[in-house]
Amino acid sequence: MGQKWQPSAGVWATYQALSCAFIMFDGGVYSMIYPYPTFLFFVNSPIPKGFIQPFSYPGLIALISVPIIVAIETNCCSAARNINEMLSYVPKAILYLVLALITVTQLTLVPAATFLLMTSVTLLVAAFTPEPAQTTMPR
Repeated sequence: MGQKWQPSAGVWATYQALSCAFIMFDGGVYSMIYPYPTFLFFVNSPIPKGFIQPFSYPGLIALISVPIIVAIETNCCSAARNINEMLSYVPKAILYLVLALITVTQLTLVPAATFLLMTSVTLLVAAFTPEPAQTTMPR
């Protein structure tokens, strides 16, 4: 009759993911202009130079994932609605964790990686939140 029950952490994670998408867009644009790795000051960097310079692959992945995140979280089209119905909270949390691991390698995308980590933790909280018992009291 009404909308399907959704935990408040799930609703909050939607807004976190949308905010994170805009932060990723900003960091992705800056990473194309200033391609500095996160481990810039270390002598033996674990990230190969070809991964960041002259073209930033983490920045490109961030710019590609921004419209995907916005489409999934806003249900803007029927394909995004179907994907959002297929994905529960745990696969979305895993997707955001993988994106966080990729984006943390670029210096301008560290804030986006932090927000992706917080969003995935919020999604995992929503995944394990039980549905409340039905009440018979009128509202």
